[in-house]
Amino acid sequence: MNDTLIAAVVAAVVSVLGSGLTARWQIRTKLRELEQTQLKDVLAVRMKAYARLWSILQGQISDWRMEGKRADGEWASKLYGDLNACHARYGVFFSQPVYEAFCDVRKAAYELAVTHRPDQMVAAKAVEELDRIWSGQGKPGLAAQLKDDLGSFRPTMISLRDSR
Repeated sequence: MNDTLIAAVVAAVVSVLGSGLTARWQIRTKLRELEQTQLKDVLAVRMKAYARLWSILQGQISDWRMEGKRADGEWASKLYGDLNACHARYGVFFSQPVYEAFCDVRKAAYELAVTHRPDQMVAAKAVEELDRIWSGQGKPGLAAQLKDDLGSFRPTMISLRDSR
């Protein structure tokens, strides 16, 4: 082979490899962009889901207790039903840690709902336990998982920059 032919073959091989690497880089870049778009969409729905879940739990457990409202079987059944409705609509968007903590709260609400007649009072201790599972008194509960998922326990870039 002459030098010109060898140079042409080497140039062709380098060109093909370069084109392949460029195409691979472009595909990876496009996949990252798609993942970011999907994550952005999921986070937008997750924010709605968590706000709805927070509203149910804060209003029907913590605030309910604080206001001294009657906790009976009817209350427990409504709470359990509202949790199931929220789960049916938004559960797929829960992160795994939130989902696991949610299941603990829902199981406790279910136990109260099935063990109390509509007019039967739920013991204050049982309501306190449900509130503990939700709010995490003493250890992180579902409330902490929701906040953590939305970033409230993580320092933001702005606060890191401002602290310098």
